[in-house]
Amino acid sequence: MCTLMTVFYLLICTLQLLITTLSLVMASNNLLIRKFATVNICGSFSNVKKDIFQHFLYTYAIDIIFLQEVTNENFININGYTSIINIGTSGRGTAILVKESITLENVEMLPSGRGIVAEYQQCALVNIYAPSGNNNRKIREEFYSLDVPYLIRKLQPTLILAGDFNCVLEATDCTGNTPKSKALEQLISNFKLIDVWKAKRTTPGYTYQRANTESRIDRIYVSENFKPGISSVDTYNVPFSDHNAVIAKLYLPIEFIERGRKYWKINNSLLAYGNVYAEFEKEWNTWSRKKNQYPDSADWWDN
Repeated sequence: MCTLMTVFYLLICTLQLLITTLSLVMASNNLLIRKFATVNICGSFSNVKKDIFQHFLYTYAIDIIFLQEVTNENFININGYTSIINIGTSGRGTAILVKESITLENVEMLPSGRGIVAEYQQCALVNIYAPSGNNNRKIREEFYSLDVPYLIRKLQPTLILAGDFNCVLEATDCTGNTPKSKALEQLISNFKLIDVWKAKRTTPGYTYQRANTESRIDRIYVSENFKPGISSVDTYNVPFSDHNAVIAKLYLPIEFIERGRKYWKINNSLLAYGNVYAEFEKEWNTWSRKKNQYPDSADWWDN
């Protein structure tokens, strides 16, 4: 009996550890994985360009894509996808396309068209298109210090921020004189975001080339606590834009435990994810040492 109870306790601890350290998703006993992409589409679309774009979505099985420099609301009519479009006063705005099976909620937009935020599975999805060029440096800094913080003021537990940032944060992100942004650097720090590319890759990953310079101005950031959910990230040259597309495969960290008095069974497939056993052993040893700090075993277990 004691052995059975110990096994049961171990399984419970394993489940708790997975929730807090891996931020994984389970829906119908399967991990929920989504492919996110971001790309600047460079304005208007011809029918041919639209067909190529549609082929790109289907080929790479994109679930959610963030688009920048959108100038026409009519082109985004892709079979199997729905869209949120914000062209705004700038005339070159943003859009988010999602598969029809995905529902976005609580959508907000910047009047300029340069930003959209929507909620999905306890994540705030933020798409931005920053002002470009050295001449717009002041406007771009105000965009990062005022507009974007306002857009994401109702922060969800997890934030996914993507788009065309039209600047870099480090010298390694460009080969020429690409603008840098102190305001964006502060924003990333304040919201504890990490660069998906740098979390998984060591190569430059440039997404834009002009004259003799290259830069990585198209990026995807996620909340720091979401780092274990980053599966992969790549860049792709696409014929419908002069920017490369960035595609990241992410495990979404949503609540997957049903509440109430129900029969509980651990999903054994989760035990194969990452360093579960090593992490569990570490946590179990720490937890066991605290047992004598409680009046009885029941109190120790509940805490």
